[in-house]
Amino acid sequence: ITKKSVEVAKIIFRGNKFFDSRFLEEELYAFLRETEQYDDVFQPITTETVDQLGLSDRRPEHLGRSQGAKAPRFGRGRRYVPRYYLEGVEHLVGIYQEKGFLAAQATDACNLEASRPTTVKSLAFSPYAVPLDDASLSEREEMGSPCVLMDEDRDQMVIIVTIDEGVQTQLSEITFAGHTVFTGSKLQEVSGLSRSDAYNEYRILTAVQAMEKLYQSHGYMFVKGQWDSSFSPDMRRAKLSFEITEGPQARVGRIRIDGAEMTSERLLRECLTLQPGDLITPKEIEKSQERIMDLGVLDSAIIQMVSPEIPSDIKNLKVQVTEGKVQYLELRGGLATVDGVRGGFEDGYRNLGGWAVNARLRIRANYRLFIIGNEAFATYYR
Repeated sequence: ITKKSVEVAKIIFRGNKFFDSRFLEEELYAFLRETEQYDDVFQPITTETVDQLGLSDRRPEHLGRSQGAKAPRFGRGRRYVPRYYLEGVEHLVGIYQEKGFLAAQATDACNLEASRPTTVKSLAFSPYAVPLDDASLSEREEMGSPCVLMDEDRDQMVIIVTIDEGVQTQLSEITFAGHTVFTGSKLQEVSGLSRSDAYNEYRILTAVQAMEKLYQSHGYMFVKGQWDSSFSPDMRRAKLSFEITEGPQARVGRIRIDGAEMTSERLLRECLTLQPGDLITPKEIEKSQERIMDLGVLDSAIIQMVSPEIPSDIKNLKVQVTEGKVQYLELRGGLATVDGVRGGFEDGYRNLGGWAVNARLRIRANYRLFIIGNEAFATYYR
């Protein structure tokens, strides 16, 4: 008996206005695709096992979304696993929330007894009660059964997803307080936020980080940004306020170097772009670390302020380095048509005198054998 895979012929979305059904379908399939590799996520469902729908493998550890992914037209991408479709529907709620629909809801459950048959591509689909395992039943105890319709041959199904978008919340006012170094207009420009934008907490957090980064680039290493929001009674408008604690502008005090046992401390100090009295910025710290690593004799180099949790206009710096092995020995050998048997070794020292100077001693030798008739001629090279 030939077994047929049960595939999802169509996903019908109801109640959606802001996003069209095609976009939601592509997002749902993109989520399912990244939930796990197909061989693990989309377990084949055959006519013989259709009554066992709901059984699935382990839950994924990392969930993601791929923009622009298209809905699969056929094959494994359309096989139905109730648990993962449930997670995919929850993912759609997150997409709505990104656009300011804070109270959005979505479900793939419905009252099957009240559902009506539907027709897709000349095929009739009727409500079908999907049997679930104990784990799936506990998850859906309050939600209801999956809204699934099956064709007469039991090899294709239609899934119905109901969307309740709710209202969209937009920013109606953005204010800044505590700032003296930069103007409010400059901070708003850096934040990337403006009035009428959809309320999105991820973008707000990103805006705080962008403003802190601006301050730090001018030496305000202890800046702290906070935000608060309030909503109108109908949840259509939100007032957003930022509070900036600028802190002092930090300058370099003393510089301490730890971990340099074989490398010249003077050499390391010459690599630093930060000197006592200079403003401390993340850019200069990173540049100094890169210059130290460019010496080629260290495994790592980390520059940080001493007691970074204590704000001060003068901060000592600590340069922590980890030295690599300075001496090495390489043995080489081989056989070539032209050179014959060859070998050699290289003895090197990477940090001569502690000044990152490389010294190498290399010796090579080969033994070449010529055969002409019954006579052999050997040539030895050094």
